[in-house]
Amino acid sequence: MRSLIQEIERYSQLQRQLTYLIFFGISAYMAYIAITNYSIFINDAETDELNKLQAIANTVAAQIDGDVHRKLVLTYNEENDILTPQQDKAYYRIHNLLKGAVKYNQLETAIYTLFPNEYPYDPSIGELFFGVSSDSLLYYRHAYTSYPPELKKQFKIGGKVCNYKDDYGQWISAFAPIKDKRGETVAILMVDERFDSFISSARSNLARNFIAYIILLLFFGGILIYLSSRLIINMDSINLSLEEELTKRNNALQETNKLLNFKRQELDAFLHQASHYLLGPIASLKGLAKLIHEGSNTPEITHYGKLMIKSINQLHAFVNRQIEVSQLNNAEIFYSQCELLPIISEVVSDIHRKASQKGIKISLHSEGCELEADANLLQNIFRHLIENAITFHDTQKPNPYIRISTWQEKDTQFIEVADNGEGLREEVIPQLTEMFYRASQKSTGAGLGLYSVQKSLERLGGKLDIKSSLGEGSIFTVSLPLEPVHIIESTDDQHDPS
Repeated sequence: MRSLIQEIERYSQLQRQLTYLIFFGISAYMAYIAITNYSIFINDAETDELNKLQAIANTVAAQIDGDVHRKLVLTYNEENDILTPQQDKAYYRIHNLLKGAVKYNQLETAIYTLFPNEYPYDPSIGELFFGVSSDSLLYYRHAYTSYPPELKKQFKIGGKVCNYKDDYGQWISAFAPIKDKRGETVAILMVDERFDSFISSARSNLARNFIAYIILLLFFGGILIYLSSRLIINMDSINLSLEEELTKRNNALQETNKLLNFKRQELDAFLHQASHYLLGPIASLKGLAKLIHEGSNTPEITHYGKLMIKSINQLHAFVNRQIEVSQLNNAEIFYSQCELLPIISEVVSDIHRKASQKGIKISLHSEGCELEADANLLQNIFRHLIENAITFHDTQKPNPYIRISTWQEKDTQFIEVADNGEGLREEVIPQLTEMFYRASQKSTGAGLGLYSVQKSLERLGGKLDIKSSLGEGSIFTVSLPLEPVHIIESTDDQHDPS
Protein backbone atom coordinates (compact mmCIF):
# COMPACT_ATOMS: atom_id res chain seq x y z
CA MET A 1 0.00 0.00 0.00
CA ARG A 2 2.91 2.32 0.78
CA SER A 3 4.24 1.81 -2.73
CA LEU A 4 0.76 2.71 -4.09
CA ILE A 5 0.85 6.01 -2.17
CA GLN A 6 4.33 6.78 -3.48
CA GLU A 7 3.19 6.06 -7.02
CA ILE A 8 0.21 8.42 -6.62
CA GLU A 9 2.52 11.19 -5.32
CA ARG A 10 4.91 10.70 -8.22
CA TYR A 11 1.98 10.67 -10.64
CA SER A 12 0.79 14.02 -9.23
CA GLN A 13 4.18 15.61 -9.89
CA LEU A 14 4.30 14.20 -13.40
CA GLN A 15 0.78 15.49 -14.03
CA ARG A 16 1.83 19.05 -13.22
CA GLN A 17 4.82 18.81 -15.55
CA LEU A 18 2.75 17.29 -18.31
CA THR A 19 0.13 20.03 -17.95
CA TYR A 20 2.69 22.76 -18.73
CA LEU A 21 4.21 20.67 -21.49
CA ILE A 22 0.83 20.01 -23.10
CA PHE A 23 -0.14 23.68 -22.90
CA PHE A 24 3.02 24.93 -24.59
CA GLY A 25 2.95 22.03 -27.04
CA ILE A 26 -0.60 22.92 -28.13
CA SER A 27 0.42 26.58 -28.45
CA ALA A 28 3.35 25.68 -30.70
CA TYR A 29 1.23 23.30 -32.74
CA MET A 30 -1.50 25.91 -33.33
CA ALA A 31 1.11 28.42 -34.45
CA TYR A 32 2.53 25.83 -36.85
CA ILE A 33 -0.93 25.00 -38.21
CA ALA A 34 -1.75 28.68 -38.73
CA ILE A 35 1.46 29.24 -40.69
CA THR A 36 1.57 26.07 -42.79
CA ASN A 37 -2.15 25.75 -43.55
CA TYR A 38 -2.67 29.21 -44.99
CA SER A 39 -2.95 28.00 -48.58
CA ILE A 40 -5.25 25.13 -47.52
CA PHE A 41 -7.52 27.59 -45.74
CA ILE A 42 -7.63 29.87 -48.80
CA ASN A 43 -8.44 26.90 -51.09
CA ASP A 44 -11.18 25.73 -48.74
CA ALA A 45 -12.58 29.24 -48.54
CA GLU A 46 -12.55 29.48 -52.36
CA THR A 47 -14.37 26.14 -52.62
CA ASP A 48 -17.01 27.28 -50.11
CA GLU A 49 -17.48 30.57 -51.95
CA LEU A 50 -17.81 28.82 -55.32
CA ASN A 51 -20.39 26.44 -53.84
CA LYS A 52 -22.32 29.44 -52.52
CA LEU A 53 -22.22 31.19 -55.92
CA GLN A 54 -23.29 27.95 -57.65
CA ALA A 55 -26.25 27.56 -55.30
CA ILE A 56 -27.34 31.14 -56.01
CA ALA A 57 -26.96 30.64 -59.76
CA ASN A 58 -28.95 27.38 -59.76
CA THR A 59 -31.74 28.83 -57.63
CA VAL A 60 -32.19 32.05 -59.61
CA ALA A 61 -31.78 30.41 -63.05
CA ALA A 62 -34.57 27.98 -62.21
CA GLN A 63 -36.93 30.93 -61.67
CA ILE A 64 -36.32 32.47 -65.11
CA ASP A 65 -38.60 31.41 -67.96
CA GLY A 66 -36.29 30.48 -70.84
CA ASP A 67 -39.00 31.06 -73.44
CA VAL A 68 -39.57 34.60 -72.16
CA HIS A 69 -35.83 35.32 -72.18
CA ARG A 70 -35.41 34.02 -75.74
CA LYS A 71 -38.38 36.07 -76.96
CA LEU A 72 -36.88 39.16 -75.29
CA VAL A 73 -33.48 38.88 -77.00
CA LEU A 74 -35.06 38.06 -80.36
CA THR A 75 -37.36 41.08 -80.11
CA TYR A 76 -34.59 43.50 -79.14
CA ASN A 77 -31.91 42.23 -81.48
CA GLU A 78 -29.53 45.18 -81.62
CA GLU A 79 -26.89 46.45 -79.21
CA ASN A 80 -28.33 48.94 -76.65
CA ASP A 81 -31.91 48.34 -77.83
CA ILE A 82 -32.77 48.35 -74.12
CA LEU A 83 -31.36 51.29 -72.17
CA THR A 84 -33.44 51.19 -68.97
CA PRO A 85 -34.96 48.27 -67.03
CA GLN A 86 -38.44 49.80 -67.29
CA GLN A 87 -38.32 49.84 -71.11
CA ASP A 88 -39.73 46.29 -71.35
CA LYS A 89 -41.98 44.46 -68.90
CA ALA A 90 -40.28 41.08 -69.37
CA TYR A 91 -36.83 42.64 -68.93
CA TYR A 92 -38.05 44.53 -65.85
CA ARG A 93 -39.41 41.36 -64.19
CA ILE A 94 -36.16 39.45 -64.70
CA HIS A 95 -34.14 42.51 -63.66
CA ASN A 96 -36.08 42.76 -60.38
CA LEU A 97 -35.58 39.02 -59.74
CA LEU A 98 -31.81 39.38 -60.19
CA LYS A 99 -31.71 42.58 -58.15
CA GLY A 100 -33.57 40.86 -55.30
CA ALA A 101 -31.12 37.96 -55.37
CA VAL A 102 -28.16 40.37 -55.13
CA LYS A 103 -29.71 42.11 -52.14
CA TYR A 104 -30.80 38.91 -50.36
CA ASN A 105 -27.39 37.24 -50.73
CA GLN A 106 -25.47 40.46 -50.03
CA LEU A 107 -23.45 40.29 -53.24
CA GLU A 108 -21.14 43.14 -54.20
CA THR A 109 -21.32 42.55 -57.97
CA ALA A 110 -24.16 42.33 -60.45
CA ILE A 111 -25.88 39.14 -61.60
CA TYR A 112 -26.47 38.94 -65.35
CA THR A 113 -27.46 36.62 -68.17
CA LEU A 114 -25.41 35.66 -71.24
CA PHE A 115 -26.93 34.32 -74.43
CA PRO A 116 -25.77 33.20 -77.89
CA ASN A 117 -26.68 35.07 -81.03
CA GLU A 118 -28.23 31.98 -82.60
CA TYR A 119 -30.33 29.06 -81.34
CA PRO A 120 -29.46 26.35 -80.69
CA TYR A 121 -26.07 27.43 -79.33
CA ASP A 122 -23.07 26.42 -81.41
CA PRO A 123 -19.90 26.25 -79.24
CA SER A 124 -17.69 26.52 -82.36
CA ILE A 125 -18.92 30.09 -82.95
CA GLY A 126 -18.26 31.01 -79.35
CA GLU A 127 -19.97 34.41 -79.27
CA LEU A 128 -21.92 35.36 -76.14
CA PHE A 129 -23.79 38.57 -75.40
CA PHE A 130 -24.91 40.32 -72.24
CA GLY A 131 -28.65 40.03 -71.61
CA VAL A 132 -30.55 41.02 -68.48
CA SER A 133 -28.56 42.50 -65.58
CA SER A 134 -29.37 43.30 -61.95
CA ASP A 135 -27.40 46.55 -62.34
CA SER A 136 -28.93 49.85 -63.44
CA LEU A 137 -26.00 50.28 -65.87
CA LEU A 138 -27.00 48.07 -68.79
CA TYR A 139 -24.77 46.39 -71.37
CA TYR A 140 -27.62 44.91 -73.34
CA ARG A 141 -26.37 42.83 -76.30
CA HIS A 142 -22.75 43.94 -75.81
CA ALA A 143 -20.43 41.15 -76.91
CA TYR A 144 -18.53 39.27 -74.18
CA THR A 145 -15.36 38.14 -75.93
CA SER A 146 -12.92 37.46 -73.09
CA TYR A 147 -15.02 34.97 -71.17
CA PRO A 148 -13.41 31.84 -69.66
CA PRO A 149 -13.50 28.67 -71.81
CA GLU A 150 -15.62 26.86 -69.17
CA LEU A 151 -18.68 28.85 -70.34
CA LYS A 152 -18.37 27.36 -73.82
CA LYS A 153 -17.65 23.79 -72.63
CA GLN A 154 -20.37 23.67 -69.97
CA PHE A 155 -22.94 26.04 -71.50
CA LYS A 156 -25.75 23.46 -71.25
CA ILE A 157 -25.05 22.22 -67.71
CA GLY A 158 -23.46 25.10 -65.79
CA GLY A 159 -20.42 25.01 -63.54
CA LYS A 160 -17.80 26.94 -61.60
CA VAL A 161 -14.82 29.03 -62.72
CA CYS A 162 -11.85 29.56 -60.40
CA ASN A 163 -9.76 32.73 -60.48
CA TYR A 164 -9.83 34.05 -64.06
CA LYS A 165 -9.26 37.43 -65.72
CA ASP A 166 -11.29 39.17 -68.37
CA ASP A 167 -11.61 42.71 -69.68
CA TYR A 168 -13.49 43.76 -66.54
CA GLY A 169 -11.20 42.40 -63.81
CA GLN A 170 -10.23 39.22 -61.93
CA TRP A 171 -13.07 36.98 -60.75
CA ILE A 172 -14.34 33.74 -59.31
CA SER A 173 -17.70 32.77 -60.79
CA ALA A 174 -20.45 30.21 -61.06
CA PHE A 175 -23.06 29.85 -63.79
CA ALA A 176 -26.25 27.87 -64.38
CA PRO A 177 -28.31 27.14 -67.52
CA ILE A 178 -31.61 28.90 -68.23
CA LYS A 179 -33.89 26.42 -69.98
CA ASP A 180 -37.09 26.73 -72.00
CA LYS A 181 -40.10 24.44 -71.74
CA ARG A 182 -38.48 21.92 -74.06
CA GLY A 183 -35.47 21.64 -71.77
CA GLU A 184 -33.08 23.42 -74.16
CA THR A 185 -30.55 25.87 -72.74
CA VAL A 186 -31.26 29.34 -74.14
CA ALA A 187 -28.94 31.36 -71.88
CA ILE A 188 -26.79 31.13 -68.76
CA LEU A 189 -26.95 33.07 -65.51
CA MET A 190 -23.60 34.36 -64.19
CA VAL A 191 -22.90 35.09 -60.51
CA ASP A 192 -19.46 36.65 -59.88
CA GLU A 193 -17.28 37.86 -57.04
CA ARG A 194 -14.15 39.95 -57.47
CA PHE A 195 -11.11 37.88 -56.60
CA ASP A 196 -9.39 40.62 -54.61
CA SER A 197 -12.55 41.10 -52.49
CA PHE A 198 -12.74 37.36 -51.89
CA ILE A 199 -9.05 37.17 -50.85
CA SER A 200 -9.46 40.14 -48.51
CA SER A 201 -12.52 38.57 -46.89
CA ALA A 202 -10.83 35.17 -46.54
CA ARG A 203 -7.78 36.71 -44.92
CA SER A 204 -9.96 38.66 -42.51
CA ASN A 205 -11.82 35.47 -41.55
CA LEU A 206 -8.50 33.66 -41.05
CA ALA A 207 -7.23 36.45 -38.81
CA ARG A 208 -10.43 36.46 -36.76
CA ASN A 209 -10.32 32.67 -36.35
CA PHE A 210 -6.68 32.76 -35.31
CA ILE A 211 -7.36 35.47 -32.71
CA ALA A 212 -10.31 33.45 -31.40
CA TYR A 213 -8.10 30.35 -31.13
CA ILE A 214 -5.47 32.31 -29.20
CA ILE A 215 -8.08 33.69 -26.78
CA LEU A 216 -9.58 30.24 -26.20
CA LEU A 217 -6.12 28.74 -25.76
CA LEU A 218 -5.16 31.35 -23.18
CA PHE A 219 -8.49 30.99 -21.36
CA PHE A 220 -8.52 27.20 -21.12
CA GLY A 221 -4.77 27.05 -20.64
CA GLY A 222 -5.08 29.39 -17.67
CA ILE A 223 -7.82 27.22 -16.19
CA LEU A 224 -5.72 24.10 -16.78
CA ILE A 225 -2.68 25.60 -15.06
CA TYR A 226 -4.77 26.94 -12.19
CA LEU A 227 -6.46 23.58 -11.55
CA SER A 228 -3.15 21.77 -11.80
CA SER A 229 -1.59 24.12 -9.26
CA ARG A 230 -4.49 23.40 -6.86
CA LEU A 231 -4.12 19.64 -7.24
CA ILE A 232 -2.80 18.42 -3.86
CA ILE A 233 -2.92 14.86 -2.67
CA ASN A 234 -3.42 14.48 1.07
CA MET A 235 -1.26 11.54 2.05
CA ASP A 236 -3.11 11.01 5.34
CA SER A 237 -6.43 10.45 3.55
CA ILE A 238 -5.13 7.47 1.61
CA ASN A 239 -5.28 4.34 3.77
CA LEU A 240 -6.30 0.73 3.68
CA SER A 241 -9.93 1.70 3.08
CA LEU A 242 -8.93 2.48 -0.52
CA GLU A 243 -7.85 -1.09 -1.12
CA GLU A 244 -10.93 -2.43 0.70
CA GLU A 245 -13.22 -0.22 -1.40
CA LEU A 246 -11.57 -1.39 -4.61
CA THR A 247 -11.92 -5.01 -3.51
CA LYS A 248 -15.61 -4.52 -2.70
CA ARG A 249 -16.28 -2.90 -6.06
CA ASN A 250 -14.38 -5.61 -7.89
CA ASN A 251 -16.35 -8.32 -6.09
CA ALA A 252 -19.63 -6.51 -6.80
CA LEU A 253 -18.68 -6.21 -10.49
CA GLN A 254 -17.89 -9.93 -10.68
CA GLU A 255 -21.22 -10.81 -9.08
CA THR A 256 -23.00 -8.50 -11.53
CA ASN A 257 -21.23 -10.17 -14.46
CA LYS A 258 -22.20 -13.60 -13.17
CA LEU A 259 -25.81 -12.48 -12.82
CA LEU A 260 -25.85 -10.99 -16.32
CA ASN A 261 -24.37 -14.17 -17.80
CA PHE A 262 -26.93 -16.28 -15.95
CA LYS A 263 -29.80 -14.09 -17.19
CA ARG A 264 -28.42 -14.26 -20.72
CA GLN A 265 -28.37 -18.05 -20.47
CA GLU A 266 -31.96 -18.03 -19.24
CA LEU A 267 -33.01 -15.75 -22.11
CA ASP A 268 -31.23 -17.93 -24.69
CA ALA A 269 -32.85 -21.03 -23.25
CA PHE A 270 -36.28 -19.39 -23.25
CA LEU A 271 -35.96 -18.24 -26.88
CA HIS A 272 -34.69 -21.66 -27.93
CA GLN A 273 -37.52 -23.53 -26.16
CA ALA A 274 -40.17 -21.03 -27.22
CA SER A 275 -39.05 -21.26 -30.86
CA HIS A 276 -39.23 -25.07 -30.79
CA TYR A 277 -42.63 -24.92 -29.09
CA LEU A 278 -43.96 -22.60 -31.80
CA LEU A 279 -43.03 -24.98 -34.61
CA GLY A 280 -45.92 -27.35 -33.81
CA PRO A 281 -48.70 -24.71 -33.83
CA ILE A 282 -47.20 -23.13 -36.94
CA ALA A 283 -47.31 -26.48 -38.76
CA SER A 284 -50.95 -26.93 -37.71
CA LEU A 285 -51.86 -23.44 -38.89
CA LYS A 286 -50.10 -24.07 -42.19
CA GLY A 287 -52.09 -27.28 -42.69
CA LEU A 288 -55.38 -25.53 -41.92
CA ALA A 289 -54.50 -22.68 -44.27
CA LYS A 290 -53.77 -25.17 -47.06
CA LEU A 291 -57.15 -26.83 -46.49
CA ILE A 292 -58.83 -23.42 -46.78
CA HIS A 293 -56.83 -22.53 -49.85
CA GLU A 294 -57.28 -25.81 -51.68
CA GLY A 295 -60.77 -26.77 -50.48
CA SER A 296 -62.67 -23.56 -51.10
CA ASN A 297 -64.58 -22.79 -54.28
CA THR A 298 -64.86 -19.12 -53.40
CA PRO A 299 -62.13 -17.02 -55.07
CA GLU A 300 -62.04 -14.56 -52.19
CA ILE A 301 -61.51 -17.26 -49.54
CA THR A 302 -58.92 -18.96 -51.77
CA HIS A 303 -57.06 -15.64 -52.02
CA TYR A 304 -57.11 -15.12 -48.25
CA GLY A 305 -55.93 -18.69 -47.74
CA LYS A 306 -52.97 -18.03 -50.02
CA LEU A 307 -52.09 -14.91 -48.03
CA MET A 308 -52.33 -16.88 -44.78
CA ILE A 309 -49.94 -19.52 -46.11
CA LYS A 310 -47.47 -16.82 -47.14
CA SER A 311 -47.56 -15.17 -43.70
CA ILE A 312 -47.24 -18.53 -41.90
CA ASN A 313 -44.24 -19.44 -44.07
CA GLN A 314 -42.58 -16.14 -43.13
CA LEU A 315 -43.25 -16.81 -39.44
CA HIS A 316 -41.91 -20.35 -39.84
CA ALA A 317 -38.72 -19.03 -41.44
CA PHE A 318 -38.30 -16.44 -38.67
CA VAL A 319 -38.65 -19.07 -35.92
CA ASN A 320 -36.14 -21.33 -37.68
CA ARG A 321 -33.69 -18.44 -37.90
CA GLN A 322 -34.15 -17.76 -34.18
CA ILE A 323 -33.34 -21.40 -33.42
CA GLU A 324 -30.32 -21.19 -35.70
CA VAL A 325 -29.00 -18.04 -33.97
CA SER A 326 -29.52 -19.61 -30.56
CA GLN A 327 -27.58 -22.69 -31.63
CA LEU A 328 -24.80 -20.54 -33.04
CA ASN A 329 -24.32 -18.81 -29.69
CA ASN A 330 -24.31 -21.97 -27.61
CA ALA A 331 -23.31 -24.96 -29.73
CA GLU A 332 -19.88 -26.49 -29.27
CA ILE A 333 -17.45 -26.17 -32.19
CA PHE A 334 -16.22 -29.45 -33.69
CA TYR A 335 -13.07 -28.94 -35.73
CA SER A 336 -12.22 -31.34 -38.53
CA GLN A 337 -10.37 -31.30 -41.83
CA CYS A 338 -12.93 -29.82 -44.25
CA GLU A 339 -12.93 -29.83 -48.03
CA LEU A 340 -14.77 -26.75 -49.21
CA LEU A 341 -15.75 -28.02 -52.64
CA PRO A 342 -18.17 -30.76 -51.41
CA ILE A 343 -19.66 -28.41 -48.78
CA ILE A 344 -20.26 -25.60 -51.28
CA SER A 345 -21.53 -28.03 -53.91
CA GLU A 346 -24.07 -29.47 -51.45
CA VAL A 347 -25.35 -25.97 -50.62
CA VAL A 348 -25.57 -25.06 -54.32
CA SER A 349 -27.42 -28.32 -55.04
CA ASP A 350 -29.97 -27.57 -52.31
CA ILE A 351 -30.83 -24.12 -53.68
CA HIS A 352 -30.05 -24.66 -57.36
CA ARG A 353 -33.73 -25.01 -58.26
CA LYS A 354 -34.53 -21.65 -56.68
CA ALA A 355 -31.71 -20.01 -58.67
CA SER A 356 -32.74 -21.72 -61.93
CA GLN A 357 -36.33 -20.50 -61.58
CA LYS A 358 -34.98 -16.95 -61.58
CA GLY A 359 -32.57 -17.57 -64.45
CA ILE A 360 -29.46 -17.18 -62.30
CA LYS A 361 -26.32 -19.03 -63.33
CA ILE A 362 -24.12 -20.26 -60.44
CA SER A 363 -20.45 -21.01 -61.20
CA LEU A 364 -17.75 -22.37 -58.88
CA HIS A 365 -13.99 -21.78 -59.30
CA SER A 366 -11.94 -23.57 -56.66
CA GLU A 367 -8.22 -23.36 -55.86
CA GLY A 368 -6.91 -24.61 -52.53
CA CYS A 369 -9.95 -25.65 -50.57
CA GLU A 370 -8.95 -27.56 -47.44
CA LEU A 371 -8.86 -26.15 -43.93
CA GLU A 372 -9.54 -27.18 -40.36
CA ALA A 373 -12.93 -25.81 -39.27
CA ASP A 374 -16.49 -26.73 -38.23
CA ALA A 375 -18.36 -28.11 -41.28
CA ASN A 376 -21.80 -27.06 -39.99
CA LEU A 377 -20.69 -23.47 -39.49
CA LEU A 378 -19.11 -23.39 -42.95
CA GLN A 379 -22.32 -24.72 -44.50
CA ASN A 380 -24.32 -22.05 -42.64
CA ILE A 381 -22.02 -19.31 -43.95
CA PHE A 382 -22.19 -20.42 -47.60
CA ARG A 383 -25.93 -21.05 -47.56
CA HIS A 384 -26.77 -17.57 -46.29
CA LEU A 385 -24.36 -15.80 -48.65
CA ILE A 386 -25.65 -17.63 -51.74
CA GLU A 387 -29.33 -17.27 -50.73
CA ASN A 388 -28.70 -13.55 -50.16
CA ALA A 389 -27.28 -13.23 -53.70
CA ILE A 390 -30.33 -15.04 -55.14
CA THR A 391 -32.81 -12.91 -53.20
CA PHE A 392 -31.31 -9.61 -54.34
CA HIS A 393 -30.64 -10.48 -57.98
CA ASP A 394 -31.46 -7.84 -60.62
CA THR A 395 -34.39 -8.96 -62.77
CA GLN A 396 -33.62 -6.23 -65.33
CA LYS A 397 -30.20 -7.64 -66.24
CA PRO A 398 -30.09 -10.20 -69.10
CA ASN A 399 -27.52 -12.61 -67.61
CA PRO A 400 -27.73 -12.73 -63.80
CA TYR A 401 -24.95 -14.76 -62.21
CA ILE A 402 -23.42 -15.82 -58.92
CA ARG A 403 -19.69 -16.59 -59.03
CA ILE A 404 -18.12 -18.53 -56.15
CA SER A 405 -14.31 -18.57 -55.92
CA THR A 406 -11.94 -20.10 -53.37
CA TRP A 407 -8.18 -19.64 -52.97
CA GLN A 408 -5.47 -19.68 -50.32
CA GLU A 409 -2.83 -17.10 -49.45
CA LYS A 410 -0.21 -18.03 -46.83
CA ASP A 411 -2.17 -19.20 -43.76
CA THR A 412 -5.58 -17.90 -44.86
CA GLN A 413 -8.44 -19.44 -46.85
CA PHE A 414 -10.52 -17.03 -48.95
CA ILE A 415 -14.03 -17.65 -50.28
CA GLU A 416 -15.64 -15.04 -52.53
CA VAL A 417 -19.32 -14.86 -53.50
CA ALA A 418 -19.82 -12.28 -56.26
CA ASP A 419 -22.98 -11.33 -58.14
CA ASN A 420 -24.28 -8.75 -60.60
CA GLY A 421 -27.45 -8.11 -58.62
CA GLU A 422 -29.01 -4.94 -57.30
CA GLY A 423 -26.00 -3.81 -55.26
CA LEU A 424 -26.07 -1.60 -52.19
CA ARG A 425 -25.40 1.99 -51.21
CA GLU A 426 -22.00 2.33 -49.55
CA GLU A 427 -23.42 3.90 -46.39
CA VAL A 428 -25.54 0.82 -45.48
CA ILE A 429 -22.70 -1.74 -45.76
CA PRO A 430 -21.50 -1.38 -42.10
CA GLN A 431 -25.04 -2.20 -40.88
CA LEU A 432 -25.58 -5.35 -42.97
CA THR A 433 -24.40 -7.77 -40.28
CA GLU A 434 -26.50 -6.22 -37.51
CA MET A 435 -29.35 -8.29 -36.07
CA PHE A 436 -32.74 -7.66 -37.77
CA TYR A 437 -31.26 -5.11 -40.23
CA ARG A 438 -32.93 -5.14 -43.65
CA ALA A 439 -31.24 -3.01 -46.31
CA SER A 440 -33.92 -3.40 -48.98
CA GLN A 441 -37.71 -3.51 -49.22
CA LYS A 442 -37.18 -6.60 -51.36
CA SER A 443 -36.05 -8.50 -48.26
CA THR A 444 -38.70 -10.90 -47.00
CA GLY A 445 -36.67 -12.38 -44.14
CA ALA A 446 -36.13 -11.25 -40.57
CA GLY A 447 -32.75 -9.63 -41.15
CA LEU A 448 -30.82 -12.50 -39.53
CA GLY A 449 -28.99 -14.05 -42.51
CA LEU A 450 -25.83 -11.93 -42.61
CA TYR A 451 -25.94 -11.61 -38.82
CA SER A 452 -25.74 -15.42 -38.68
CA VAL A 453 -22.83 -15.35 -41.14
CA GLN A 454 -20.96 -12.83 -38.97
CA LYS A 455 -21.53 -14.83 -35.78
CA SER A 456 -20.36 -18.06 -37.45
CA LEU A 457 -17.19 -16.33 -38.67
CA GLU A 458 -16.51 -14.86 -35.23
CA ARG A 459 -16.62 -18.35 -33.70
CA LEU A 460 -14.18 -19.61 -36.36
CA GLY A 461 -11.87 -16.60 -36.06
CA GLY A 462 -12.74 -15.41 -39.58
CA LYS A 463 -13.73 -12.12 -41.16
CA LEU A 464 -16.27 -10.87 -43.72
CA ASP A 465 -15.44 -8.11 -46.20
CA ILE A 466 -18.27 -6.56 -48.22
CA LYS A 467 -17.88 -4.48 -51.36
CA SER A 468 -20.92 -3.28 -53.26
CA SER A 469 -22.02 -0.66 -55.75
CA LEU A 470 -25.66 0.23 -56.31
CA GLY A 471 -26.87 -1.13 -59.63
CA GLU A 472 -23.68 -3.11 -60.32
CA GLY A 473 -23.60 -5.94 -57.79
CA SER A 474 -21.86 -7.11 -54.63
CA ILE A 475 -18.79 -9.09 -53.57
CA PHE A 476 -18.76 -10.89 -50.20
CA THR A 477 -15.27 -12.14 -49.27
CA VAL A 478 -14.82 -14.59 -46.38
CA SER A 479 -11.35 -15.07 -44.89
CA LEU A 480 -10.69 -18.00 -42.55
CA PRO A 481 -7.52 -19.23 -40.83
CA LEU A 482 -6.26 -22.59 -42.09
CA GLU A 483 -5.48 -23.66 -38.52
CA PRO A 484 -8.08 -23.52 -35.70
CA VAL A 485 -8.28 -20.27 -33.77
CA HIS A 486 -9.70 -20.97 -30.34
CA ILE A 487 -11.76 -17.97 -29.25
CA ILE A 488 -11.62 -17.34 -25.49
CA GLU A 489 -15.20 -17.26 -24.25
CA SER A 490 -16.54 -16.40 -20.80
CA THR A 491 -16.52 -19.26 -18.30
CA ASP A 492 -18.85 -17.50 -15.90
CA ASP A 493 -21.84 -18.85 -17.76
CA GLN A 494 -21.65 -22.00 -15.71
CA HIS A 495 -22.16 -20.22 -12.37
CA ASP A 496 -25.61 -19.87 -10.94
CA PRO A 497 -25.73 -16.69 -8.81
CA SER A 498 -28.47 -18.11 -6.66
